Amino acid sequence: MQNIDLQTKLSYLRTCCTMYEVQGIAVGGSQMVLSEYADFAYFKFLLFLANQDHVITEAETTFLNVCLHKNATVSMLEHFLQ
Repeated sequence: MQNIDLQTKLSYLRTCCTMYEVQGIAVGGSQMVLSEYADFAYFKFLLFLANQDHVITEAETTFLNVCLHKNATVSMLEHFLQ
């Protein structure tokens, strides 16, 4: 999936989350607001896809950072996956 397609889908997801948060919809058992939870879930999913070879590369890290507006490093992602 290209960056622009993913960013468009994430933008739509964040818009939906904002609308649901205004309506008081939340994730049961989580202290995170819905948009944070969705970002976290998407982050974990992208890491799962990136880690199919069990190696996190700089290119994968850059892709995740761009798409999710994060500042992670390769070592941070490796630690997160452990």
